Amino acid sequence: MFYSYRDDTRFNDEARNHFAFISANFPAPKGLNLSAMRQRSEDVHGKVNEKLIGQFQGVEEERQIRIDETTG
Repeated sequence: MFYSYRDDTRFNDEARNHFAFISANFPAPKGLNLSAMRQRSEDVHGKVNEKLIGQFQGVEEERQIRIDETTG
């Protein structure tokens, strides 16, 4: 039997649309290896975020924050 995410009640519309987008535009590589999957993931994230790339106008800052047992 063929699995269809469209019939899976665990997925909402957003998850179904995301799955359809990924399946249509970024098919799984023929050889499943780490470098191929990593490249596919980079390609997906690049496409999804293309409208946001270059839009950040703030200042990036790295800080180390002390966390102790009373935090959180």
